[in-house]
Amino acid sequence: MTAPLRADGQPLTVSASSISRYRECPRAWWYEAVLGLRRPPSEAAQLGTDVHTAIEGYLLTGAWPAHVKGRGRPVEIARAGGAGELALAPLRQLVEAGRAHLEVRTPDGLTLGGLPLRGRIDVVWSGDHGLVGITDHKTTSRPENRLTEPELRKDTQLSIYAWAAFRDLRPPRVALEHVVFSTRGAPSAVRTRAVVPWEDVLWTYGRAADDARAMGPLASVREAADVPENRGSCSAWGGCPHLARCPAHRISVPTTPNNTGETLSYDLDALWSKPAPAPAAPPPTTAPAAPPP
Repeated sequence: MTAPLRADGQPLTVSASSISRYRECPRAWWYEAVLGLRRPPSEAAQLGTDVHTAIEGYLLTGAWPAHVKGRGRPVEIARAGGAGELALAPLRQLVEAGRAHLEVRTPDGLTLGGLPLRGRIDVVWSGDHGLVGITDHKTTSRPENRLTEPELRKDTQLSIYAWAAFRDLRPPRVALEHVVFSTRGAPSAVRTRAVVPWEDVLWTYGRAADDARAMGPLASVREAADVPENRGSCSAWGGCPHLARCPAHRISVPTTPNNTGETLSYDLDALWSKPAPAPAAPPPTTAPAAPPP
């Protein structure tokens, strides 16, 4: 089966993050995945990447790097005042024993809902008593919002990764875990795990596959208005970066004591399509009065 093509003629692919983006708003996903109008990486995202690099260095060697790209902060976050070593100790032991693999890419030819699947798994491991697992490192400025054990059981990203890694093995149970590092406030590193039956992995994976099958036909759509939108996500994560180009979105102005008490709505396209106001005419000049005789 040939994958549908993006606007640039390249095959449309799917990943765990693109599934999440599609669920937030299909139109925002379409702008990014089909038209290629991707959001630039944020400073927080780059910091997360650098922390991952520090963690990988520690897991491979047992020693923390002095810095990442000339910066010591990613290493400080990963070490978390000693909590990082404690949270990563089980993975470090598995790496030393040759039972864990880092930065595992999903195999070529693997598909999800008919689309080529792309992804990179932080750690794939095999533990004691036949237990296998997936570990994903997370950085956040709000560690109190980390996923709980019941939430991990239904996490789309971890389930997709588990299916990609263990689809041939089909183990009876799989461990899905996060190690969450705080980027703000007191340093912390917390490991949370859920052990789920393989059937639960397949159920969550199946939901993601249904979404991927719905995403494929949207690759041939060329008008944003023909792609469903979710207006409830317009203000999420600091505001949608596609608000200016989205034809259906409107902004509501909160009421204030200075207005009529009604909530006003403004059509952004109409506002931005207005011609620039003409420059103000210069004030009339008055001829100087003649001097008295």
